[in-house]
Amino acid sequence: MINGQIEFYDEDSEWGLIRGDDGHLYELRSAQLAGPAPRVGDKVLFEPQHAAGAPRAVAVRRLRPAPAPIDLRRSGART
Repeated sequence: MINGQIEFYDEDSEWGLIRGDDGHLYELRSAQLAGPAPRVGDKVLFEPQHAAGAPRAVAVRRLRPAPAPIDLRRSGART
């Protein structure tokens, strides 16, 4: 098992990339991760699998969600 982080995820195609702690990129399909769609920055644990084209991440488990985006707009601010 390898720790990694979601680098990219497209909800429409349900496809993304994980950067493993080993520095390599792994293809991610939503079927490999239970729960809500992953977000960039989510920390994950996965099993690497060699495949034609690019290595894949299988048996993916979310360890820690990415921090929520900060809203820099302040209430009452003029636009």
